[in-house]
Amino acid sequence: MDEASGVGFAHTTAFMRAEKHSAEATDSKKRFNDRQNPCETFPEAKQPVGNVSETVAVKLHPVISSRGVIRSENNPQTLKNLRLHRFIPK
Repeated sequence: MDEASGVGFAHTTAFMRAEKHSAEATDSKKRFNDRQNPCETFPEAKQPVGNVSETVAVKLHPVISSRGVIRSENNPQTLKNLRLHRFIPK
């Protein structure tokens, strides 16, 4: 390394900067993961109940595409609810 031209100093500074950035990113990611732990926020998430697809299906609302097609199960109760909320004309 030629100390007179400053090449060694620039290389060392850039390396230190990259090392510091990497440490900050790891620390920030760990803090984010600590905050986002669903088992601490929702204790019931530790024990799944029933089939996963059934659990998800209960929480989903029917979605209508731009053509008016219902993307959930096509049952009469769903159609009745959608008509009540004026999503589908009678």
